[in-house]
Amino acid sequence: LHWMVHSFPTRRSSDLAYGQYFARADGDYNDPETWSKQGFDGDPSPTAPNKRSDRVRIQNHTITVTEQPHPAQIISVENGTEGRASGKLYIDNGFYLTGDTLKLEQNATLGISHENGITLAPVADGNVRTDYRFYNTGAIYEYNGENEQTLGNGLPSTIKALVVTKPNADTLILTQNISITDSLIINNGTLDMGASTINGNSSGRTFKMLGGEFIIRSAFPNNYTAPSLSDGRITFNGNGSVTIPSSGSSPGILQYNDLKITGTNRSGNVTFQSLGEIKIKNTLDISELSFTDNTYKFFTNG
Repeated sequence: LHWMVHSFPTRRSSDLAYGQYFARADGDYNDPETWSKQGFDGDPSPTAPNKRSDRVRIQNHTITVTEQPHPAQIISVENGTEGRASGKLYIDNGFYLTGDTLKLEQNATLGISHENGITLAPVADGNVRTDYRFYNTGAIYEYNGENEQTLGNGLPSTIKALVVTKPNADTLILTQNISITDSLIINNGTLDMGASTINGNSSGRTFKMLGGEFIIRSAFPNNYTAPSLSDGRITFNGNGSVTIPSSGSSPGILQYNDLKITGTNRSGNVTFQSLGEIKIKNTLDISELSFTDNTYKFFTNG
């Protein structure tokens, strides 16, 4: 079990008197019906978390922050126990957590909407601004903001999964190299690799596109099982040479849905891998591609 812990000295809330809130249903963080003080299957609480001394535990349910919450002593998004699923906490519209501690456990999910992602303490920016921030390398991080987003310097360099679920045409830009231990998923919106990498940490990781666009500015990521894509668009965008994976190459793609190759005045060749085939379900778009001069060209296996 690995954590990224970012903290700075602070006066901790008293342990002598506290309220404990257990997620009992999917719902809004500030709705009392979401919580029980008796346990995960208990009766509804008369209140939602509202004091700095409160301890908040989330398992088996998806909790959404839709307005600014009160500070808490600890908000713990937990790995499921006793047959419960792992917890999910989504922080919408750029709101943020405050108080003593956020603890994100293995297999739990954090939904991130802020344009600056999640940050290290004591930086007062992003969706998490607690004094102590425990970001687990085995957690799932889902970026869903209605804006252009960056990862934020709090995201661990190794994570279980990165999920992109953004409105059409809104972009998440990679701002550091990321290693994926389980899956990279684009549901909607755009993931732009920028100058970074997002490889699997070992072979056989999962890459899925259910929509959206994946912009690759250098090489396609390594260590993913070759996907067969029926949705979304893969875009190779850059100014130098580029290699387009095929069904038999490594890395490989069994099928593209939409494939776009772009770049103004490319000073490099576009090479289609010759192993297997380049299979495109829908469209191949080279309308925004141009070469610096006629020494550069397409290479295929004929």
